[in-house]
Amino acid sequence: MPPKKKRLTKKEFSEVFENGKREKKNGFLFFTSPCVSGQEKVSAVCSKKVAQKAFLRNKKKRRIYACLEKNKDMWSHSGYRVIVVAQETKANRPYNTLCGDLLEGLKSIIITQ
Repeated sequence: MPPKKKRLTKKEFSEVFENGKREKKNGFLFFTSPCVSGQEKVSAVCSKKVAQKAFLRNKKKRRIYACLEKNKDMWSHSGYRVIVVAQETKANRPYNTLCGDLLEGLKSIIITQ
């Protein structure tokens, strides 16, 4: 999991969710918003539609955070605040597939903006 200073606060989360650019890629929904350089932050969300049990939702969020932490060089200097929402249809994938799809989607979004 990224350190607390690299995760969105409630206020930042609301701002990105309401005003950020919204794109759906590879089974994930990404909300992105530009930020001040050096203030790149990320959050992961998993709803009850994806997993009914809290421990399963938390597991999916931990997997997303682990993938982002493992590849932090890709997004940590992007200049964006990002919210990653796990989608219902693709949530039950093996870790390697999930990580590959997540990074591919995030890379295409960061490059196009």
